[in-house]
Amino acid sequence: MRTIFILVALAGAAAAGDTITTASLLGEMTGMTALTYFPSPRYTTLQFSSFDRRAREPYAPGWFSNADGFGREPIPGFVRTAVEPGADGVGTYVMADVEGPGAIVRTWTAAIDGKIRLYLDGETAPLYDGAAAPFLDNPYAALGGDEGLLAANTFNQREAGYFPVPFARRCLIHWIGNKERVHFYQIQIRRYEPDAKVTTFARDDFTRHAGAVKAAAAALGDARPAPAAGLREEAFDATVAHNERKALLAPPAGPMGIVSFTVRIEAPRPDRALRQTAFRMYFDESPSPQVETPLGDFFGAGPGICPYTSVPFTIAPTGAMTCRFVMPYAKAARIEIENWSGAPLRATGAASFAPYAWKQGESMHFFARFRADHALYSMRHNEVVDLPFLCARGKGVYVGTASILMNPTSVPTPSGGWWGEGDEKIWVDDDDFPSTFGTGSEDYYNYAWSVPDIFWHPYFAQPLTTGPGNRGYVVNNRFHVIDALPFTRSIFFFMELCSHMPTPDLSYARLAYFYAFPGTRDDRVPLTPDTARIPELPPWLPLPAGGCRTAEFIQAEGLDAQGSGVVRRREEPMFAGGAALWWSPARPGDTLALRVPVTAAGKYRIGFTFVQAPECARMQVRIGDTPIFKDGRAIDLGTPHLTMLRSDTGDRVFDLEAGECTLTLAPVAADGNPCAAPIGIDFVWLVK
Repeated sequence: MRTIFILVALAGAAAAGDTITTASLLGEMTGMTALTYFPSPRYTTLQFSSFDRRAREPYAPGWFSNADGFGREPIPGFVRTAVEPGADGVGTYVMADVEGPGAIVRTWTAAIDGKIRLYLDGETAPLYDGAAAPFLDNPYAALGGDEGLLAANTFNQREAGYFPVPFARRCLIHWIGNKERVHFYQIQIRRYEPDAKVTTFARDDFTRHAGAVKAAAAALGDARPAPAAGLREEAFDATVAHNERKALLAPPAGPMGIVSFTVRIEAPRPDRALRQTAFRMYFDESPSPQVETPLGDFFGAGPGICPYTSVPFTIAPTGAMTCRFVMPYAKAARIEIENWSGAPLRATGAASFAPYAWKQGESMHFFARFRADHALYSMRHNEVVDLPFLCARGKGVYVGTASILMNPTSVPTPSGGWWGEGDEKIWVDDDDFPSTFGTGSEDYYNYAWSVPDIFWHPYFAQPLTTGPGNRGYVVNNRFHVIDALPFTRSIFFFMELCSHMPTPDLSYARLAYFYAFPGTRDDRVPLTPDTARIPELPPWLPLPAGGCRTAEFIQAEGLDAQGSGVVRRREEPMFAGGAALWWSPARPGDTLALRVPVTAAGKYRIGFTFVQAPECARMQVRIGDTPIFKDGRAIDLGTPHLTMLRSDTGDRVFDLEAGECTLTLAPVAADGNPCAAPIGIDFVWLVK
């Protein structure tokens, strides 16, 4: 696990007269304390994207249209057309146009053709004139930054680019390409109040502000700076009975800021305890909690321990969960938990406090809101629904989101089993139309193509997908630091629930993290034992549809399996049919022969849905002496922390006779040598 420790200086926000520069914006990339003060100078965050322009207003035709970047959209997915396409089909289209001072803070693409030209402050010569994909993937590198200086995972994070590009008077971005071709994009831009002082980005900023570039990259990457001085740490060790409500510690009198909070749970069923323990934080004698979530979910993941690290949160494999959002208070704070898990639990940990410069009219309290809807019927096309994440009236800054789902699809591939086709829609203040309108749930979470990979980055993560494909328990989160969303009167955050195929009994929990002033009204739904329960995975069998529509599935636990060691049936709810074949070899070099029925002669590729777990290694598969992969590679069954289901299909085509074929399985280590690691197979694929 990488460790990110954010140095804290709780002295206050930048003064309104300070000039905004590339260096100052780089300082905001991990500046957690700055988020606690309403921004000065003020800004709004706008998103320009390839969303389907047939969406005009809620409850009107086209609101859930989904032609948002593949090409050939009925209405081009741009602000406007600058130059009509010529005979070659290539035109010039406006991606973004912002008048006044501002800064580009985030870019994203899943795939895009064509070129981009970036103009700042009305200059006739573009700052960038080149291929669109490199700019949206990594503006730091595209604009000339030295990638050799950087650790991985800094200004480019998976499909997203996070490098600030300030401008004083205007930002105009053109796309030059054929609109019939792919052009997915999102560009987030801060628009400052008109009198804000901004120094426009120039390419020599990379050398002029080299120290700021390196410092931001170090904080986002693998660096472990020394802890800040002057912190006061309060440890706790609390045993909490079922249905008991207990304060974890007594925070010191304010003004103070909680700069780090770490907790670890010991319980007979840790996954149940983490979801069914209410976590509440009260600041400055509020009668209602500003933070009210299940304890585990507060840290952006669940059910159970899902290790990951980000700028604001870390969940360690040991079960220690840490929050680094700075949580200030002027006078007093209260931190408590309530145990609904059905058994006693022990909570241990510590909170770190630092003196905080509380400024009336500028400082805000931290909020975290949780809501869950169980037994949803997820549809697509015109039966999509906008799920509320946060509806609030008041003044504050939105800083993070998490989606925690149980997806009961029976399709074991992302194509067909995908839950997140829906777009985010965010109205801020006087918006008649969302100032943020996205192109898909995974696009909001900074990845693409509904991949079930486990990953984490400084600003977002997918720390859990139990699988196979997008089935099972899934977690996505994203934290808005440099791309925070200030609101002065209101914010309404919705995300469409839209699946590839109709999916009944889907459970969708979500968290919204924000800072706000006292007097803010939000749609808080009090946490109850029912909303905090872990939804159970229903029994299932794989459905040949979507990306696996030509496959035939054979349950492995029912096959004739011959080999030394122990072959047994392993039962768990996530397995198809409730069980999988589990083989523990006696010694390195052992093999297992699986006799698989073939109902009809034909040409087939061989695949597996297998158990991926910490105790597993790799698996080589062959028919006779012929590997199912042309390059002879082994299937990776290992994973550092979680037990999941994954699928892989060989690329070699076999001409099989009707009757049966024998597959030979052999465990191997990472170096390719035989080993005695176990192998778990849920079902076999015969793919035509």
